[in-house]
Amino acid sequence: MASRIMKGTVVSTKMNKTVVVQVEFSKVHPVYGRRYKMHTKLKAHYEGSDLSVGDMVTIQEVAPISKSKNWIIKADRKAKVTPSATIPEGKVTPSATIPEAKVKETK
Repeated sequence: MASRIMKGTVVSTKMNKTVVVQVEFSKVHPVYGRRYKMHTKLKAHYEGSDLSVGDMVTIQEVAPISKSKNWIIKADRKAKVTPSATIPEGKVTPSATIPEAKVKETK
């Protein structure tokens, strides 16, 4: 029997030697014929610590490792980090126009 191979996105790395991978797939409605998206979260075994949330990975089904872990990480691709938007010089930011709160002094 051939083992299944799926691609997904890492959604959690909080467990030791385990990552949670979300796999998305589409189905066709049996009556209306319309496609709709579904997803499932699978726990995969990973000894390394260099994965982070948002990374794309390829997982392969193996014999059960624990009660809920039947997958291992075969390959990973790091998520592209996009630089945050910067404000050009000379522009006024919204936080600069907010007046500071005045505190009344009591006698």
